[in-house]
Formats: sequence, C-alpha cells, structure tokens
Amino acid sequence: MRAEKIYIEKSKGRLFFDNLIGGIGWGIGTIIGAVLLVSVLGFIAARVQAVPIVGEFVYNVTREVQKLEGK
Repeated sequence: MRAEKIYIEKSKGRLFFDNLIGGIGWGIGTIIGAVLLVSVLGFIAARVQAVPIVGEFVYNVTREVQKLEGK
C-alpha cells in the first residue's frame, strides 16, 4: 500500500480566511489557558499563605495613590 499526497489549491481569499480563523482560535485558546493557569497558581498561593504579602503591597500602593489624590 502506497500513501499518496493530495494537494488542494485554495484561493488567496480562502487561504486568508482559514488562517484568520485559525489565528483567532489560537489566540482565544492561549487566553483561556493563561486564565486557567493563573487561577490555579492563585488558588495554590492562597492556600500557602503567600497572598498576604501581595495584599500588603496592594494596600500600600492604594494608600499612596489616595494620598496623592487628596492633595
């Protein structure tokens, strides 16, 4: 049994559309994957008690911004 390659010629418009849809799909998949990864890491960090360090940092930044707005 011999494998044969079949080449299908596509128009430039169809090729552009196919690549556009593929790129959009890749981008959405990347975003969903990043959100899941950050969520899991945040959940783990909360369980390890590493978040209070970040919380203190955010509190300090917020306090400084409020001081600047008051002036």
